[in-house]
Amino acid sequence: MILYRHLGLQCSDVELAYINIIANSFKLSVPLCGGAKLNRKKTNIATVTAHHYFDYALIEVTFSDVITPLKLKKIDLYKTVPGYFIYTQLVKSAKWVDNETFAIFNNTKEFTLIINKDFVCTSTYDLNSREKDGIIEEIKFLTKEIFFTL
Repeated sequence: MILYRHLGLQCSDVELAYINIIANSFKLSVPLCGGAKLNRKKTNIATVTAHHYFDYALIEVTFSDVITPLKLKKIDLYKTVPGYFIYTQLVKSAKWVDNETFAIFNNTKEFTLIINKDFVCTSTYDLNSREKDGIIEEIKFLTKEIFFTL
């Protein structure tokens, strides 16, 4: 950061990230898919987040209760290489399909993760553009580790 100032470069974003990383126990967390999503009954919240560490980035979804700010469940989805900020190929948008089902889509909507009320994660594929094996191969290429069954 001092180098940025010395060179006279714009560093407000770097300073903000630095302050957030220190405040968050030296971990950078980035909310994805537009932040927290409230279900239709307005009882549960789901948040897709990318946590950056030195050797990897962890993409997870956290479910919490609106009435009591308790975390109901945290589900790890992917572990990617560190500094990989292009998440849209894995996680672009998310929404509650109904009060008990949460869906996460990639940028082309070829691949969808569906998490039900029992926090079981299943994957579905839109096979209009290409084969399932091609989609799975791309997901494996973009990740270091996958925490659900493809």
